[in-house]
Amino acid sequence: AEQLTKWTLRDLEEVKQADVLWLLLPPKPIQTVGAWIELGIAYNEGKMILMSGEHRPIFTPVLAHRHFKLDVHAFEWLRAAHRRLVDDRVRSHLALQNTEAGALARDAGGFLRSFEK
Repeated sequence: AEQLTKWTLRDLEEVKQADVLWLLLPPKPIQTVGAWIELGIAYNEGKMILMSGEHRPIFTPVLAHRHFKLDVHAFEWLRAAHRRLVDDRVRSHLALQNTEAGALARDAGGFLRSFEK
């Protein structure tokens, strides 16, 4: 019981730390209390919520930012969103480097010209 409690608390903490909760809706009539608890925590924490699987009117689309009928479509959307995020970060990093490199080159040019006088 102690180990189960540790796993449960770790799981709930991981939901709080995540950027996105992807809830794989279990097929009816399967119930999963843990998934609904994770959903509530993610919603309360303002997380991006994706759902895939059979529509549940009480939870989707109200709580989900995106709902997909098939898990594979949710995965494809998530992978594309991740690529866009990485691309944006790389572009920002390169732009910062170019700005810093330009400033260094201008400073170096000014420094070298000061010796020409």
